[in-house]
Amino acid sequence: MGGNGTASPTSSDGRHFDVVVLTASNESQKVAFEEQLDSMKDQLPSYCQYVVVADPPGCKIGNGGSTMEVIHRLDERFGEELKNYRVLLIHAGGFSQRLPHVSVLGKAFGLVPIGDRVMTCMEFCMESFSAFPERMIPGIFLCCADVLLDFKCSGDWAFDKPGFTALAHPSSTKIGTTHGVFCLARPKEAIAAYEGKDVDVRMEPCRRFLHKPTVAVMKKECPVFDGSDTVFTDSTFFFDYGTAMRLKEFYVKHQPLGDEIDAYGDFLQALGPEASEDYCSNTINVSYLTDSLVQTRRGVYNLLSGTDLHTLLMYKSTFNHIGTTKEYIHHYTSDPVLRRDLHVRSAVEVATVDMPGDCRSEPEQAKRAPLSLPFKNQCLMACLFDDIESCRIDPHVVMEYCHVGKNVTIGENTIMCRAHCNDDLQIAASSFLHTVDVKTTSGQHAYVTLALNIHDSTKAKVGTGDLGDLLYNGSKLVDAKRYIGREQAPCEEFFEEGETTFSLWTCRLFPAFTDVQTSLSWGVEMLRATTNSQDISLAGQWADSLASGADSAPVYFSMKDILLHKDTKPMLQWRKHLRELIAQSNLVSCTEDA
Repeated sequence: MGGNGTASPTSSDGRHFDVVVLTASNESQKVAFEEQLDSMKDQLPSYCQYVVVADPPGCKIGNGGSTMEVIHRLDERFGEELKNYRVLLIHAGGFSQRLPHVSVLGKAFGLVPIGDRVMTCMEFCMESFSAFPERMIPGIFLCCADVLLDFKCSGDWAFDKPGFTALAHPSSTKIGTTHGVFCLARPKEAIAAYEGKDVDVRMEPCRRFLHKPTVAVMKKECPVFDGSDTVFTDSTFFFDYGTAMRLKEFYVKHQPLGDEIDAYGDFLQALGPEASEDYCSNTINVSYLTDSLVQTRRGVYNLLSGTDLHTLLMYKSTFNHIGTTKEYIHHYTSDPVLRRDLHVRSAVEVATVDMPGDCRSEPEQAKRAPLSLPFKNQCLMACLFDDIESCRIDPHVVMEYCHVGKNVTIGENTIMCRAHCNDDLQIAASSFLHTVDVKTTSGQHAYVTLALNIHDSTKAKVGTGDLGDLLYNGSKLVDAKRYIGREQAPCEEFFEEGETTFSLWTCRLFPAFTDVQTSLSWGVEMLRATTNSQDISLAGQWADSLASGADSAPVYFSMKDILLHKDTKPMLQWRKHLRELIAQSNLVSCTEDA
């Protein structure tokens, strides 16, 4: 467990969260989170402490296990003081394999295009729930870093009851099948208040909670809106200090926890007067099945059985998950609800070095009045262009922390992060490009660009017999390796020795370079070659910038390798330097944001 390097005094006055906790999957991710918190210390509120808690080594314990580990570590750190604190717990661990660019620095530090400066998902969570502590008894408020909630919350309500109190949002039964659904104790009153549209929030007791139920089960167990398919689904929840201590005692007794426990499926399903332990043996949605899982889940059920579950019905709210490349592009470039309710912008901290011709005679005026460009369905965050008017950016493009040369073309449905583009670069549609600072095993600083198609599945696995059929950018690996100059390498050479299942996540496709712009350009070439079935080679212009291993051969990385060898500090220095350059250049706004 660690913090941001400073021991800020807590508020303990009930007006703010006293402690903000980020969870991390392992010690390496924890260190990366702490380095970022330290780099943000001048922009984060000073009235609370910032703590990072890593999962213990060993098997996966799920976000429920992570929650109990957090409580255990907070109790060790704060002791009796903890019973007076209001804690914001942001689950931020995991590898984000379906949105790989947030894997490196963590989903809590992904960007949200709101306001005049780039905002992290962590800051968004803190701001979104800033009105809650003064309505809250001491305890823990749990949320996830990759969920953007928008809601109105006027009225008479509070997190002041023992047990659990969860936010509940009107949703379709289709959404209910992939989330949790609340079965209310007084559905008629809830319907009347919703149809009357005269309140923002209403507190209601809950009979039971269903995790990812079928539509048939929903209609049988929680018929809320007659004649429609609307139910109330989950997002975040609160539990009081006393409940937290019960969870901690269970965790300490069962250490080391050897099973994956879900904070929603295992905690909330045990609550309410009509809860049933039947779910304990239902392992359909379990990622890692162990022999002891059912027994551990029953232990959690017995611990929490009889505990009250209340809901805050957030009648005027939207729930937005940013967990996949598709969701990321849609919500940030095309979603009219987010643009209307959260004021998502097309350009945040964007600047151009070269001023347009009609502004060059009055450069100071140009800096005071940002250049307004007619972007449509793009999202640019912390980006610097050498000459933005010479570039073409197609719709549904999202860019973070990029430095773009002149006459660059970026095709539609593309994600770019930490990219330094040469002049005249042509980037194909549906590209995913993310350049990462790494240290090779020899200690050399280098750059690796993840170059994928946004539709590539990094989680899809194949067995040994189908290894050549693993798809990269629409090409089978057996063909793709020829296109990218590695025809002589057997498919097995792309993976760690001893692997029995294979995926793009563990495929060593991406070479390391000593030059950041060369790294990106090669990534663009990889995608072009595999799209057009054309051969390219690392010889010639590329060879001079290749990072090499002990045997002088090129060094190749998988996404898994990148997380192990990432070099966080130069990435943060790049971000800081880029924002300084942006501040000194000519700001760009978007007519769509006006």
